[in-house]
Amino acid sequence: MKTTVAVTLIAIIPNLCLANLEFGQFGGCLNRTAIGTANENMAFHCHFDSTFCLDGEEWLGTDAVASEGFGPCTCDDDFNNNVFSHGCYDMQNTHSVECSATVDQCPEGWYDLGSRFNSGHSVDDECGHEVAAYSEESAGTTSSCGKRCTCNFQYQSRDTQITVGSTQYGMCFDNAAGSYYCALKEDHCASSEIFYNPHSGAMSGTDCNCDDVHLGGCMDGASFSHCAVAVDNCHSGQTHLAPRALRETVPDVDCRLCRNSWDENPPVAAPRSVPVAVPVAVPVTAPVAAPVEEPVEEPVEIKALETDDEDKSSDDDNAGVDSFQSSVIAVVTLSLFNLFLS
Repeated sequence: MKTTVAVTLIAIIPNLCLANLEFGQFGGCLNRTAIGTANENMAFHCHFDSTFCLDGEEWLGTDAVASEGFGPCTCDDDFNNNVFSHGCYDMQNTHSVECSATVDQCPEGWYDLGSRFNSGHSVDDECGHEVAAYSEESAGTTSSCGKRCTCNFQYQSRDTQITVGSTQYGMCFDNAAGSYYCALKEDHCASSEIFYNPHSGAMSGTDCNCDDVHLGGCMDGASFSHCAVAVDNCHSGQTHLAPRALRETVPDVDCRLCRNSWDENPPVAAPRSVPVAVPVAVPVTAPVAAPVEEPVEEPVEIKALETDDEDKSSDDDNAGVDSFQSSVIAVVTLSLFNLFLS
């Protein structure tokens, strides 16, 4: 019976090898009150959709971003203009930073670094693929490279080399059919599918880079307009279809989170992994909380959370992690975490 269901599923999903690759368009969140102030460089942040905007900020779609002179917001090999994703910090064991599309995809028990981690740092235009990561302070300003979580760049500890296409994403899994496709977040899955975040055991052996991730798209009635994460990036009067619904409605379009611009021979039309392929290991009934592989880099130190007098001067990540909290808030945070974990 399971074989019959799988064959039926393959039959109703369009052959993506014949589809045209299209890529996501992004917007961002604007704090107009910060324009013209000392914090003007923090007024605008590129994000996947409006759920990332803070109180008092407004969402700008792709066209509005361009018309107001911000951006462009990208998910490509441009480190500076990459859309921000979420930062997660393991303060209990590995003391490492991992990235995820949303806060609910952080490994269980990890500290939330937010969706704009180190966004206040000054980043040189030369920062990018195969450049050594760093973080340094001078005259009250922090300059860094590789110390952010973004759509196409994973956070890099210490001076490890920055790698484009390193951010990993989750997947939507159809248990009945044994099929899957890479996805940005849970609400992109169909009701019959289960979402597994990138740090779950179900993802072991499965690569979901941004160019593997399927997006939905905006529709003008029955006509396809463009790829988008959410209706936020659709034009007035348009509707938004989730990834699976879009593929079934418009079989000649294959929307992806990003274009593979870094490989020598990037795909022209066919995806690198077909969504109906069976994962290397069938997912367990529930995601595994801990990361699949324990990070091997040395701990990222956070001064406010230390309990000894070890020398901290050699670890450039201290500046990166300390930048998001003052010493007073850190003490309160530590107390709350100790109370929660006791």
